[in-house]
Amino acid sequence: MNNHTEILEKLKLLNALSQDGAAISGRYLEMTFVLEDRSAVDHLLTELEALNANLEAEFVSEQSGSIVRLSFKYLHLDNVDETFKSFFNRYFKLAVKGELSSQDSSFFIMDKNFNYDGVYNKFIALQQWVQLFKDVTRNYSLSNNDNKLSIYILEEIESDKKIKTHELLIENNKVLEVFDNISDFPLSYSFGEDETHAVEKKLVVKSALLKAFKRGRNQSVIINILKEPTDFNDYYITGYEYYINKYSFDKFFQSIEISKIEYFEKINAIIHDNQAKALSIPVVILGTSLLRSWNVMSAILIFTAMVLALYLVTLNLEHKISAIRDCIKSSKRVLYRLNENSTDDYNLKHSSKLVDSTYDEIKDRGTKAIALLKNIRFGVFMSSLVWLIYMVCFYLNSQGSGCPLSG
Repeated sequence: MNNHTEILEKLKLLNALSQDGAAISGRYLEMTFVLEDRSAVDHLLTELEALNANLEAEFVSEQSGSIVRLSFKYLHLDNVDETFKSFFNRYFKLAVKGELSSQDSSFFIMDKNFNYDGVYNKFIALQQWVQLFKDVTRNYSLSNNDNKLSIYILEEIESDKKIKTHELLIENNKVLEVFDNISDFPLSYSFGEDETHAVEKKLVVKSALLKAFKRGRNQSVIINILKEPTDFNDYYITGYEYYINKYSFDKFFQSIEISKIEYFEKINAIIHDNQAKALSIPVVILGTSLLRSWNVMSAILIFTAMVLALYLVTLNLEHKISAIRDCIKSSKRVLYRLNENSTDDYNLKHSSKLVDSTYDEIKDRGTKAIALLKNIRFGVFMSSLVWLIYMVCFYLNSQGSGCPLSG
């Protein structure tokens, strides 16, 4: 508690002891006390002077001797108001501007019967409500004397293909009328920029505000919400549930589809890449068919080329099969993590089914791709076997022995 706060608290205690409450006299704040309370007043005064020697406090005894008057230098005191109305005007301006802080939690009103309980919290609730509507509409203006805040909300009229602007008012005198009944600000509206679906929640709040206005076509609809927010809260809850069940799930579905397409493209790219490398075998076979005579050097060269091509193609096939299996495992991790991070309880059953079916599609595509690569591998070995038979026949024919297959 800082010095200024302590001073205000001591003033409240003195005011409670006074006969008629505090009053302003020129530059001074004055209170009168009965003589029997002099010791309690002296004690509080000593504490006050220890907190601030510039108050210039002094006692003046009345002629009757039964009453003493205490005066303070009024100009050095902040957050001191003669009436609740003047206090309300100051704090209303701070609230609609969003400038109320914990430093404003202490204040002093000269009416000795004033009840301080919950007053500051009411202004904080007012500030939070106002800030919510300013944030979701991002379209507002404050009057020159800061006594009226205008919130502008847009309504799209589909039949006329027009956009209409509605002005919703938060006026000083209207808020004063309902001040004691201002509702606490719900925690459900305290969403930050990084919270999941924060942008969407603000849009739903904006929609709920428009719906509340259209129900009564009343410029003071926000005043009604401050006093009784039940209908507004219901509009918000209903709207957000609709969003969760439709738009949020649509976004999740879109994310799943994008992931599925990406993995399909990866698998297809693996297959196409291998098909290009597998062409090295036919090239070697074609080179063999161009041989017109047999000699050891030619045989070694063509045999080495075939072995190397066969080794590289087989190695590449094994690598691609392994890559597709890794791709399937990766898709499972990504899809189920996306399900955990992006879905809500409303959609948990449907989203889990979607993830399972998408994973099954990717797994099926990967299994077929692996089967295709294995068929390519089998074809490579079969072509190599045919090539080897051809080489043997070619050798036998070149030696004059004759190959049985040459007929």
